[in-house]
Amino acid sequence: MCLKQEVAELKPKSKVAADEVETTTSKTWNVSSSSSEEEENGNGNPTQEQRAKEQKRDDDEEKANWPAYVRKVDTNLDYGELLESFTYFLFVPTLVYRTSYPRTKDVNWINVCKNFVDVALCMIFTWVIFCRFCIPIYSKTTAEPGTFSGLVSSMVNASLPGVMLLLVGFWGVLHCWMNFWAEMLRFGDRQFYQDWWNARSFAQYYSPLLMNLSFDIFVCAHRRWNCVVHDWIYNYMYLPVLECGISKSMSMLIVFTTSAAIHEYVLFMAMKFFYPVLLIMFGGIGVFFIPLTDMWKNARGWNVFLWSTLLIGQGMLLVLYSREWFAQHDQSAQRFIDSKSWLPKSWQLLIHYKRYNR
Repeated sequence: MCLKQEVAELKPKSKVAADEVETTTSKTWNVSSSSSEEEENGNGNPTQEQRAKEQKRDDDEEKANWPAYVRKVDTNLDYGELLESFTYFLFVPTLVYRTSYPRTKDVNWINVCKNFVDVALCMIFTWVIFCRFCIPIYSKTTAEPGTFSGLVSSMVNASLPGVMLLLVGFWGVLHCWMNFWAEMLRFGDRQFYQDWWNARSFAQYYSPLLMNLSFDIFVCAHRRWNCVVHDWIYNYMYLPVLECGISKSMSMLIVFTTSAAIHEYVLFMAMKFFYPVLLIMFGGIGVFFIPLTDMWKNARGWNVFLWSTLLIGQGMLLVLYSREWFAQHDQSAQRFIDSKSWLPKSWQLLIHYKRYNR
């Protein structure tokens, strides 16, 4: 949800309050910066203790000002108006509840039909990719588990189909499906994503929250890959944790860990088995590269590196999850699998096949 548009759409009283908050915030930052300059000019560089006090004071001021306009909801509505606003919220493409949203004047039914057709075409294209590249190959996992070298080779071969699924899913869901509902319901704020394909670091791709812990609230309220989910995480997870007195770095760590756990829970409920490949790749390996890409910020080579890792990562996800799916659902291979083992069933079949063919 674009917070600037959101503040502009509030009632005049709320808008005045928001302007006062912005003015107060700018004044406090000016006072803070001027005081730090006096310390540097008078006593040399500020000590670590002075910097810690300044940072704590700035954090307290930000936490005191944020709820005034970030999570503003008009409570002066009757039950009928609240029911109407909540019903509208259930269908618009946002996860952040407000009693009023930016609205367009008219509905462009041509765009509505176009986005609906695009969603249908994306679903058909996804089905074709699975039928052509996944099912014929990985359905043989139980009969022919292969070798470890063959597993690596299949990951490389699956990189292109994996990225195709990523792009089709992104376009179909975050662009076509979201704009379909936004256009039909005259929803004005349509910043569902940013130019993640131009990101030059993993911090930019994952979230601006990871780029700089002393961030500007308006700039860093959005995530390049998925602004809709990121706005929900920011408003209902990050800010409440921060307001409890927890530091920014620890708040970011708590939110990131919780978000990763929620993603794994969704995959577990959809596939009916726990296989934390996504958590390890993006929550472990991906986060590991964040300080590495910050060494040379905004270097164009990091964009090539990011796309290379996306290619490899999508191939690994496609192969590992497909093999595990067929290993879980093929009853003929259960005699080779130890249900009490912590190893995934596809890996157990691979080890058994290697021992049997020695």
